[in-house]
Amino acid sequence: MNGISADVMTRAFQKAIKEGKTPSERALLVREISAAAAKGDVGPFNMERATTVSRAMSTAAANGGKLEDWKQSEVVTGKKWRSSKGDRTRKTHRKANGQVQPLDKPFEVGKSKLMFPGDPSGRAEEIIRCRCTMQSVMD
Repeated sequence: MNGISADVMTRAFQKAIKEGKTPSERALLVREISAAAAKGDVGPFNMERATTVSRAMSTAAANGGKLEDWKQSEVVTGKKWRSSKGDRTRKTHRKANGQVQPLDKPFEVGKSKLMFPGDPSGRAEEIIRCRCTMQSVMD
């Protein structure tokens, strides 16, 4: 997806979250936008790919919003990575479990530096299908 398509997707997704759209409705939105933007790019997303993109964006939005809230508080000083349990959890995410960082410093997860689970600035192998979250740290 090119930069313009990604910007359109991000803005539409943010609007869908504000409007309270369900995960399924957000996945359909991703699919519709990708079909409209597919002018020789990568082609429209099938429903599985649209759902994957929607989930990744939802994880990023939830954890990114949580981090912004904490930055505005006067009591939260840090963040702790919490990986989900189970066989599907990546080794790099299990290794990051319990890692504590100040709010303005990234977590080190595999070869990525992530401000939060699902951080879109990270490598795809660390953010796609991520089910991790964060916990606040207070002095």
